[in-house]
Amino acid sequence: MRKVIVHILIAALLAAACAKNEVRPPAGPADILFEPANYLSKAGISGTVFPTSEKFSVYAWSDGTVGEYYMDNETVSYVELIDEWKPSGTYYWPDRSTVDFQCYYPAGMSGITIARDIIDYKDIDVEARQEDLMYSDKSVGFTDNIDVPNGIVPSKNTGVPIIFRHALAKVKVQVELAYNHKEEYDGTVTDWEVSVGKVQLLGLKHRGSCHLSLSDGSATGLVPWTRPVNEKGFNVWTDDGSVTSISGDLTGQKLLPEGPLTPIDEFFVLPQMLEMGAQQVKIDLDILTIRNGSPFLHENFTATANLRIDKFQAWQMNQSITYKLKIAPTQSSGAGPNPDDPVDPENPDMSGAVITFDPAVDGWDSIGFEAVINL
Repeated sequence: MRKVIVHILIAALLAAACAKNEVRPPAGPADILFEPANYLSKAGISGTVFPTSEKFSVYAWSDGTVGEYYMDNETVSYVELIDEWKPSGTYYWPDRSTVDFQCYYPAGMSGITIARDIIDYKDIDVEARQEDLMYSDKSVGFTDNIDVPNGIVPSKNTGVPIIFRHALAKVKVQVELAYNHKEEYDGTVTDWEVSVGKVQLLGLKHRGSCHLSLSDGSATGLVPWTRPVNEKGFNVWTDDGSVTSISGDLTGQKLLPEGPLTPIDEFFVLPQMLEMGAQQVKIDLDILTIRNGSPFLHENFTATANLRIDKFQAWQMNQSITYKLKIAPTQSSGAGPNPDDPVDPENPDMSGAVITFDPAVDGWDSIGFEAVINL
């Protein structure tokens, strides 16, 4: 049975409402505006400025309001004519009371409940809804639009500062070739042609719920929410046990040392614990060995590995993980490389048929370690 070494390296590389009958102050702009910043792209928010093509929703509370909300699930969008972010209805700043704001993205989504001190995501199916789910820090105790740096980037617009956080995690898979040529000390020259077929991620939990509570009910300014923490200390959702798989196919493409191929581009996953024998990667390999210019051995096989190791036990909220599967096309004796073998400083014994993982957290939360798994 072929021995495959799996080397996992994680490197630090993530509704309209009527205007309230408030009195406009005698001078200066008094309608409520917003200044959002975050991380956004179509595969998720990436960058630091919320794109003007997108919308988000807002709830607001103020003492003395008739009813629970000052703003009740309003949609906020960018108004090009005035170069500002405004809710769909016009709202004025109260004269003698403060206003608290809570925003979420995408605008008007189902499955989310927001109150003064809680945010609940209920029965969210990430497989059916491949979109970035975000919630903002709560903006507490505001009395006017402001024009100051919002803590991430200098403000472009004047308004209530809004900082979004990612509720999900996202994963991407790349495949790399460690080398395809060796010259042995005895003069033997070996080359390899390596092709990758189907790449699958199996056993992914995809439906669950998440409860966030306000970190400090007495604080003002931008107040963060407390993420759920399970018994092992990880920021994961409560899943209902449903599992799914996702796959990509590189059939017909040769793997070369010059750069990685991407069989599975980034997609959103439910933050979850990783369990041995549950979440796995499976990869089909085709390796032609050429010795001294002549075909010598042609092999087709499938390698499978767990995505969980001792030091990487969960995909957590706000994490973006890239798995780099590094393929070395020869079998390992465990005795180390020959004198002229290529050397990977992170894994000196590159004489083995190894798949290495290099999950990297990019721009969200940073984590870093390495470990080796033997199949």
